[in-house]
Amino acid sequence: MTTSQAPRRMNFPAAQGRSAVKRWLAVPAVTLGIFSLMTSELLPVGLLTTSVPPSTSPGAPRD
Repeated sequence: MTTSQAPRRMNFPAAQGRSAVKRWLAVPAVTLGIFSLMTSELLPVGLLTTSVPPSTSPGAPRD
């Protein structure tokens, strides 16, 4: 018969010296990075339609 043992915690050497605050600071840093990357990729496309005059856009009705 086998006895069940409590699961062992994995102790990684890199994580032992870090505090919880330093680890949680990575979350807003990654969030800010993703936000700025996505904004820089999508903002020009959103502004493109407002910068083209309606009379020169393809598919616009001609007077």
